Amino acid sequence: AYTYLINGHGPAENWTGLFRAGERVRLRVINAGAQSIFNLRIPGLKLLVVAADGIDVRPVEIDELQIGNAETYDVIVVPEDR
Repeated sequence: AYTYLINGHGPAENWTGLFRAGERVRLRVINAGAQSIFNLRIPGLKLLVVAADGIDVRPVEIDELQIGNAETYDVIVVPEDR
């Protein structure tokens, strides 16, 4: 199976997050694929990684995240009004 979860929702559910400009949004991304590696990025936004596999980590700001099999990452994004 080639799939992933974001905040507990798979791609077929078309999850939509509601937020205000400048609000910090925490996303939990899980690679639920058996033999897949995914690259995650949100154009125009930095990802602040705050947890890996359920363990809090020193926050690291990145542009793109590569997620291996069965890995879980928590990231914070701050969408801006455009």
